[in-house]
Amino acid sequence: MQFAVMAADINATVKTAIGIQQALGQLCGCDGLEEVEVRIGARGTGTPLAYQPCIEGGDGRSRGHGAALAERGWDVLLQAHLAYRVGMGKALATIGAALGGIWRMLVAIILPPVCPLTGERVREPGTLAPAAWAELTFVTRPICEVSGMPFESDPGPGAISAAVAARPPAYDRARAALVYEGPARRLVHQLKYSDRMDLTPLMARWLVMAGAELLEGADLLVPVPLHRRRLLWRRFNQSAALAASVSAVSGIQAVPDLLERVRPTRSQVGLSRAGRRRNVRGAFRISGRAAVEGRHVVLIDDVMTSGATVEACASVLRRAGAGRVDVLTVARVVAPQDTTI
Repeated sequence: MQFAVMAADINATVKTAIGIQQALGQLCGCDGLEEVEVRIGARGTGTPLAYQPCIEGGDGRSRGHGAALAERGWDVLLQAHLAYRVGMGKALATIGAALGGIWRMLVAIILPPVCPLTGERVREPGTLAPAAWAELTFVTRPICEVSGMPFESDPGPGAISAAVAARPPAYDRARAALVYEGPARRLVHQLKYSDRMDLTPLMARWLVMAGAELLEGADLLVPVPLHRRRLLWRRFNQSAALAASVSAVSGIQAVPDLLERVRPTRSQVGLSRAGRRRNVRGAFRISGRAAVEGRHVVLIDDVMTSGATVEACASVLRRAGAGRVDVLTVARVVAPQDTTI
């Protein structure tokens, strides 16, 4: 059925282009127009200086443009010629789109898209099966207004956690879409370690919903950078991929190279809160100070555990003059002392 529709579209577009060609031949008084080529020179007033004839009629005799153009109007002929060219261009584009559609259909038949969590077949790559949604735990209110950590009970509007009250973070607000556990962990690991770049559009939509209040009025999206050695090993920065996808959805500019990780850091796994902060201290610098001065910056990362990494980045942005620094992550650990990435 789909192949028949594609064929019909191609046939209709080509017929339109041929119809324009035939009408152009009639306009010039030619029975069988093979090609029309109008070369126009212009002086200051734009007056056409010359027409290079290459029209051949059905009787085999070449005819100059002069009489036809004078009689019909050179501008009308030129417009008709351009319409013919556009029609043929559309025909080629339609054929290209049809071939692309056929290729995608063949790939879908040979390698059907499956849910990254359940393995069930799904309609589009990078989407979840219905059963997978029930496995995910989204971060919902009530939450700490600063850190975004979910509360077990509602302490009232504007409440902040005891941890934030004891030690205010370097950022203004942080939000996450998912609780980092089980299925959410598997999704993040598939993105980071299995090159599942097809998951970034889905995660970007989650980020936009979870961070709607942060993105409102934001000027820049800045991903947490990788050190060049780790980037070479991993081949891509998952945070930069997420920032690009969020930018595509929200229209906010993403600046992937604004922050730089200037020294390699050991894995944060197994480190205490204090150890994590020491591990990333002095690890980042900014490459464009003027770009952030007075701006509202939203840091993008995949997971927030203790917050040491995003706080180190936020501190650098603060020193560079950023007016506001918020943090948006796909997932966050709810009990940092018990969970590691």
